[in-house]
Amino acid sequence: MCPLRADCTNSKKGRTVSIHPSEALMQELRGRQSTAIGRVDLRKRTTVEHSLAHIGHWQGNRARYIGQRKNLFDLRRVAVVHNLHVIAQMDKVRPITPGLESNSCTG
Repeated sequence: MCPLRADCTNSKKGRTVSIHPSEALMQELRGRQSTAIGRVDLRKRTTVEHSLAHIGHWQGNRARYIGQRKNLFDLRRVAVVHNLHVIAQMDKVRPITPGLESNSCTG
C-alpha cells in the first residue's frame, strides 16, 4: 500500500493508472509528428480538417433530410459553397487578372 494514499484519494479502493492498449502506436505517431516530413503531413491534415470543420459548421450536426441520397446531395452542396468561399477569399488576396496564367487554381 502506498504511504501517500491519503493525499491522493479518499476512496477505499484507491486510485488506479492504466496504459491505453494502443499506447505504443500513439507514441510512434507522436514521434513521426516531430520529424520534418511528419510536420509537412500534419500541415496538410490541418488544412483538410479545417475545411471539414467549416462544412460541419454550415451543415450542422444532424442530417437535414431523410435518406442517404438527399443527404449526400446536401453535403456536396455545402462543400461547393465552401469552395466558393475559399475562391472568393483567394481573389481578395490576389485579384484575378485576365490573361495571366499565374492566377490559375492549379498553381
